[in-house]
Amino acid sequence: MALNVTKEVIKAFGNYKGHLPRLEVVADELLEVDLGLAKRFKQHLLPSHYDEITGIDDIVIKRSTLISCFQECYKTLYMGPKSSNDSPFFAALGILLISAEDHTALNICWEMMQHSQEKRQLVFKVITLYLTCSISRTNKSSSLWLYYRKFIIYFILKDPECQETLSKRVLDVIMLSIKIHKRSYYACYTLRFMIALIRLANRYELLQYYNDTIFRYLKTEGLNDMSMWQIWAQLLLNLDDENYYLFSIQKLGYSFNSHAYKIPPNVLLFYYHQLIEWLVFINYRFYPGWYVAIHLAWGTGNAKKMKIYLEKEIANYEGTVNLQICQKPSILFYSEEQRAVNNSDIIRKELSDRCVTFKRLYYTFYITGALCRK
Repeated sequence: MALNVTKEVIKAFGNYKGHLPRLEVVADELLEVDLGLAKRFKQHLLPSHYDEITGIDDIVIKRSTLISCFQECYKTLYMGPKSSNDSPFFAALGILLISAEDHTALNICWEMMQHSQEKRQLVFKVITLYLTCSISRTNKSSSLWLYYRKFIIYFILKDPECQETLSKRVLDVIMLSIKIHKRSYYACYTLRFMIALIRLANRYELLQYYNDTIFRYLKTEGLNDMSMWQIWAQLLLNLDDENYYLFSIQKLGYSFNSHAYKIPPNVLLFYYHQLIEWLVFINYRFYPGWYVAIHLAWGTGNAKKMKIYLEKEIANYEGTVNLQICQKPSILFYSEEQRAVNNSDIIRKELSDRCVTFKRLYYTFYITGALCRK
């Protein structure tokens, strides 16, 4: 079975510029209204544009091309005679874009790239592209993210000096993937995996780089992204659940020293004050950021001060709207004399949301004492 379309597509997938690709699948009907895009498709099977500022190489593929590629790959893998040439390899790599959990294809790729550096590099680049594509089930594929982690360990074991450059590139890929499809469980899992791996290597400067990148995301696009806020808490506090990721690292063949790096108390205190200053400055009202702030408060010996702050903020707000303080996490109880209604006044609503957040946190951490850190 010929793989004319597939081989051309895979070749293009493996030739993107830089280390940060992004693949967008577009409907063929779009070309009827977007003449500029239609012209580009007449010139290239997969038009692309490299942004020198962001370092992202945007690649576009038509849905009809994707379907043709899938048909070729499926017939080669499951309907045609067995072949000893490279056809099964290209078919396996091509079908993963649509059927990312195809274990036959995954096994073929893994087996055939063991003996070829060229194939190994191609698979790594293509898998990276798949993890930043617009197809949700591919972007979030557990098998592809496992592949990616295997590659990371392989490259580090082969050349420990590459860890710094590789870790920064991996972070770029993970962050782009999360921005394309938020709350991607396996992307977040891989980020936690990387934090644990970097901590094991005692690479403080890399941990600092991850810290700055994640916090920058949280202050812009991730204001209410609970998964990312929890990841940041793991980075700072080395929470107990990191042992789970250490086990995953060990399973992939990476041996490590048990003395992992921990952020010094004075540095942790600096991050705590930095976070509190920002939360207060912008009147941050969402649960995740304050959730992490309380964890940091406990971790830096500021739990009592945080408790007083929450009580003060709740009392100040309720003094203006005549609300009754309640020990239930997410419900506001109003007095009969005056009801606080969230109307079109945005500022009033934000203050109300903030008070609800503080009540939930106060109930969770100071009434029930449900805190994983002592």
